[in-house]
Amino acid sequence: MEKGKPRGTRPSIDRINETEGYSFSNIAAMSQHDNTSRAKAQPHFLIKMYDSRNPESSRTFRKYDTKREALEAIGLSQTESDSGKYYEADGCVYLLQSSALTHGKKELIQKEDDDKEKTYRGSILIATIELDDGRTATISKEFTYIQSAVIIKELPVE
Repeated sequence: MEKGKPRGTRPSIDRINETEGYSFSNIAAMSQHDNTSRAKAQPHFLIKMYDSRNPESSRTFRKYDTKREALEAIGLSQTESDSGKYYEADGCVYLLQSSALTHGKKELIQKEDDDKEKTYRGSILIATIELDDGRTATISKEFTYIQSAVIIKELPVE
């Protein structure tokens, strides 16, 4: 806590079990450096939502051993994971998620709806109909959102 000491040596509190909230029974004191290292050491998924150069490769994902490796893959040095925000790098749009969030073991970090936040648009296909002249039309519902997550659930093998 003394002035002039490196930021990494400052005290920090971390949750022992990431799926539970902050409580006296679920916190541990550690240096800020150790807390940051622990967070970055968890497996992360980098999900490519859109690729402007090759749209066919959109909506693909790759698992990395650490958050740091995932960030390095797209040329970012530091950013928040599990925020539901999109990150743009080299003509692509990505989501960065921990393995826990991706597998549904952790919830998305909820952000208050703030007018300054970037809002995204999407749509859900409702139906495809054939018109009298043989053309096909789609009916979809548009929506806006400030966060999103991709959850991968394993299906039971029959």
